[in-house]
Amino acid sequence: MSAESFSKKWEEQPKGLKGALRPHEPLRPKINHAVNRVEVQIRRLESYIDGYTRRDASLFEKIVQAYQKNDTSRVSILSNELTEIRRHKNILMQNKLALDNIAIRLRTVFEFGNYVTAASPIIGILKNVRTDVSSILPEVGNELGNIVILFGFKIVIAISKSFLRIFKSSSTFFL
Repeated sequence: MSAESFSKKWEEQPKGLKGALRPHEPLRPKINHAVNRVEVQIRRLESYIDGYTRRDASLFEKIVQAYQKNDTSRVSILSNELTEIRRHKNILMQNKLALDNIAIRLRTVFEFGNYVTAASPIIGILKNVRTDVSSILPEVGNELGNIVILFGFKIVIAISKSFLRIFKSSSTFFL
């Protein structure tokens, strides 16, 4: 798959009969939508974590007061509740970190897709210039070839294929 065909799948909907029979949204909005959905869940987890933090402080204060009054049964009950709240809070924090990681990876994929889309015309122009110039000035043609390689054309194409395979296999996540 060339960078140009990746760009089409990244930004454009299929046209013609194929687009009418099997319509699908381009990859760019799908990934953007997924990032937004993950970030909404991260904010929800943050609000729950904040609630647990407030409840933790409140219970701790009540435990201190009960301990000062030598109310051991109340201290025991409140301590058990505080333990559960801290356990739940830790679980939420671990899952928030996992969602943060997912959001970062999705944003990376999004940015990489934008990079491939922006770079594909440049690579095409460099290749055309290289073929035109190399018959007259072979050393310039070779240097332009090196620039294309330096630009990461082969890496971009290989990664683009990998991303497309990933998104095709997990396309239900982005619906």
